[in-house]
Amino acid sequence: MEIGYGLGKSFEHNGYMTEAVKAMCRWALQQKEVLHVIAETDIDGFASQRILQKCGFLVNKCEDTIWWKL
Repeated sequence: MEIGYGLGKSFEHNGYMTEAVKAMCRWALQQKEVLHVIAETDIDGFASQRILQKCGFLVNKCEDTIWWKL
């Protein structure tokens, strides 16, 4: 399963997205059909990369973008 997300500037740096990504992944991995959760970030998308790292994602592939896997 692939996740994607976005957040308005005025809501950044409050932990909302980290909490939401953790909840989405927890739910997804409870589904019998889901083996992994993946996400893609831009090379310079440091905030999104940090969120994924906090949620336990690891870099799976790095090319023009970075692919993450949980």
